[in-house]
Amino acid sequence: MDSKNTEVLAEPPAWGLRLLFERMTSGTDFVAGALMLLLLATVFAMIITRTVFQLGFPWLDDLARYLQIWVVYIAAITLTMKGDHICMDALYNHLPPSWRLMIRRMGGLLSLVFGAIVTVFAVQQSIEIVRIGEVSATGTFPAILGYSSLPLCFGLITVSSLYYLRYTSTHDPLS
Repeated sequence: MDSKNTEVLAEPPAWGLRLLFERMTSGTDFVAGALMLLLLATVFAMIITRTVFQLGFPWLDDLARYLQIWVVYIAAITLTMKGDHICMDALYNHLPPSWRLMIRRMGGLLSLVFGAIVTVFAVQQSIEIVRIGEVSATGTFPAILGYSSLPLCFGLITVSSLYYLRYTSTHDPLS
């Protein structure tokens, strides 16, 4: 296909629920980036305090663990919305456009169902964690700081799957 003859269709301006979803994507990108920087600073502080000052702060390990959990799940929200899931490109790119579209839609539907199921179980688990008063390995932080990422992020992944099914999976970017 000649690039001079390629016509670029303009996306309609985002408004309403779509605008909210797109702002949520920007927000989760920002939060994931900020938490990633905080995670790197925490790990750097752990290394410096152990090697240079011969001091160990076990709570830094707990903090790094919780930050890592949050970064992964928050990044998954944006990846779900954009449809940037892991894909076998060597196979996927050689399929006909109609098959790729079907795969994208099935992936979005599976993500929606899986996200909703995990959200329900994660809410139940989080309630139980609070009820028993579980704490981190060092006893410094309440364990709910890590566990709360599951119902919140999987709930947002479920919402992101709806966005993906409605706006992102409706066309094949390769065709």
